[in-house]
Amino acid sequence: MKKKKVTKEKITVVDLEEKLIQEGAKILPAEASDRLCCIHDCIDNAHYKIINQNEETYVCSVHAKELKTVVKAKITADYFLEKPSTTLVLQLGDYNLYVNQTDIDCDDLEEKLSEKGIEENKVDKAVIESSVATHENVTYADVIDGRLYYISCLPPNDLYFPTSSELFIVREKIKSGDYDIVEKPKVVLNYKNIYEGFWDDDEFKALEPKRAYTGSCYVCGKPVSYSIGKYNLCKNHFMQVQQGMLKDIFIDAFNGVLCHILPSDLLMVNFNGKDLDIEVYNLEDLSEIKEIIRDYKMKLINFNIEFAERFIRCPEIAFSALIDDRIVTYTCDLGNDFITKEEWDEIVRRIIEKGLLD
Repeated sequence: MKKKKVTKEKITVVDLEEKLIQEGAKILPAEASDRLCCIHDCIDNAHYKIINQNEETYVCSVHAKELKTVVKAKITADYFLEKPSTTLVLQLGDYNLYVNQTDIDCDDLEEKLSEKGIEENKVDKAVIESSVATHENVTYADVIDGRLYYISCLPPNDLYFPTSSELFIVREKIKSGDYDIVEKPKVVLNYKNIYEGFWDDDEFKALEPKRAYTGSCYVCGKPVSYSIGKYNLCKNHFMQVQQGMLKDIFIDAFNGVLCHILPSDLLMVNFNGKDLDIEVYNLEDLSEIKEIIRDYKMKLINFNIEFAERFIRCPEIAFSALIDDRIVTYTCDLGNDFITKEEWDEIVRRIIEKGLLD
């Protein structure tokens, strides 16, 4: 009689992240043993163990480092995003951009990390900027004069996503004090509300927006260009509503819901003693998203490499930059060392100087 084959669960770093992030769980060095790493495609010896309630899971040194980095980033980002903050409003062209400002006090955070067994590094500027900027709901994070400034892509910032060059202007405005402080930002337009009920559920796509010639924009009162359901919108606010949709499309695409995006190249570089994997994308890598934009009837959207760079930061990517016709990105989810925004700018400069993409 043929013995039935037992299928083992394929454990990934993501599975272990969920274990370690739970309350009371921690990662500790393991006593020498003949145990192997639990990651399904790893055959190295286990040197660490994750203790979660009465369960112990063993991992090798390489996957332990990757796991600690990912969990450290998540705990750090959540810690700062949950802190009370002051909201600044910056004028960026015709658009008001809202930036959150919060003080930095890491003693409590370092204690939380220590309880998880993550004690190798103090929480410094590089850890804060990389971690917060990698959060899926953040498009920019910068530590300036001992304070953290970050841009959330949730309402009222869910309609406009600055390019890297515009983020440089944001930094200069913050440093010069060129902003106002608001008690509570007013949400005048939310793309999810506008597109609610405007979908063909059978076809899983947006219905065709209607061209409109009479009436005023729901937001600003300018002449209407398109109507989406009961909402009349001018050309500018119609595009912004569609840009809000694009953020979700990019996140779904990177998470494999709509399509699976892989970089065309991977640069492995060493900088200031830090080992980094830099992902490289070109427009062809993102072509499936271009097709989705067409299927969703997103009129007026010119999907080029500069446009894509606005949104590619949203899916867990901390920093990005355009080099010729490609986008280079950094994320700490690859087991990278933490870097600051200034270090990233210098890395990009050196990649260009050495012609690593030629």
